[in-house]
Amino acid sequence: MKRSIVNTTILLTIGFSCGYLFKTFQASYEWNESKMNPADLLVMDTALSYEVSDVVGDDINETENEGEGKFEAFVTAQPSELTQKADPYGMFSDVLHERKDPAGAHAWLMANRDQVPHEEFESYLFEALVAWSATDPNAAEQYLGQLDDENYVYQIIEALATGWAEEDLTTAFEWLESPVFDNLPDRVVVQSYKNIMNKYAEVDPVGAAEAVAQLESEAVQIELMHPILKNYSEQNFNDALEWVLQLDAESVRSFGLGRLLTFHDGVEADAAMERILQSQSDLPISALVSAFKKLGFADMPASAEKLYRISDDKQPEVARALTSEWLLKDADGAVAWIQMQPENSPIYEAGAEVIFDSVSLEAPSSAIAWARRISDSEKRVQLVKGVINSVDAEELSDLEAAILRANFPPLEINDLLSAFNERVSEATAPLILPSRP
Repeated sequence: MKRSIVNTTILLTIGFSCGYLFKTFQASYEWNESKMNPADLLVMDTALSYEVSDVVGDDINETENEGEGKFEAFVTAQPSELTQKADPYGMFSDVLHERKDPAGAHAWLMANRDQVPHEEFESYLFEALVAWSATDPNAAEQYLGQLDDENYVYQIIEALATGWAEEDLTTAFEWLESPVFDNLPDRVVVQSYKNIMNKYAEVDPVGAAEAVAQLESEAVQIELMHPILKNYSEQNFNDALEWVLQLDAESVRSFGLGRLLTFHDGVEADAAMERILQSQSDLPISALVSAFKKLGFADMPASAEKLYRISDDKQPEVARALTSEWLLKDADGAVAWIQMQPENSPIYEAGAEVIFDSVSLEAPSSAIAWARRISDSEKRVQLVKGVINSVDAEELSDLEAAILRANFPPLEINDLLSAFNERVSEATAPLILPSRP
């Protein structure tokens, strides 16, 4: 039985809501009179075992340009070392790379098959079929059976998916249901699907978004976020934002929002922020942090006021992130705003901690004053001890004066002065010269 893409039925609608886009698509692709009906279903059964952590990584920017220009490189690449060795006269490489004639290169290879060792023949054939897949996938597919190496076959199938998508999307989606995909590994089926969806996202990002939203695999959804949101946001940023906020999985919503915000052009930032605030209960802290850092940059004071609309459990983390960005843009403005907030409030203390961190190395005495504003006794003592242990020896005297001026409670001052005296002892310890030989 043929495998499918995520054990689900995906509704694929090939078409446009905008007449201009539809005309553009007609000019680029040859369509039959009977186009895919919005109600047509593409059934693709697969047991996908990808983990989301395998896709997201530590940096959301890791997958930003994945899949772009992957197969064009085969056409423009220089002849491989293997090719040069097996074909000293360069005829095959000249036809494939210089003349960009994969069909001619394949014909040359077939005519000279008996003169080419099997290993080199497989490599030649692979190069020819990958290039041919981009220009005439129907012709290239006819020669898949000439390859013995299954890894080559899998890569050609993935290249064919891109070729079919470029030629005709309706045919490409129908091709996914063809016998070619019987008994293929899940990774090949999924990659072929993604290659086609990358093109679909360019042509109709709304249709692509509707289909991807129904996928059960969070991993595949995340991998397709970039092409969909890049094109969707250019068409209508607010609609793209609404789509992201309606996604079922929190991990996908968070990733999608972070990626979408990288495409924001600064226009109507207030409207976007307002919609995100309305959905904050469905968003993790990381997503809210991304929103405030990206959308709040144009008007930091106005964005800072919105911090009070963040729920108590998320407010300190978002406040720290916004204050950090604000300090880079306008340190005086950030400090002045934090000083105006109610003492002991989560925003005030989060801001005080960020300001402390920002000045502790260059102005340790000033950092002590900010540490004193933090209500958590254990945290502020720990912060000040960190400064004591890292400050240069010549600054110890000024630091001691700053600690005494800060008016810490008696128990804290004793603890801090004990740590200070220990640091002074280390800084003034005598040097011992070794015995001379």
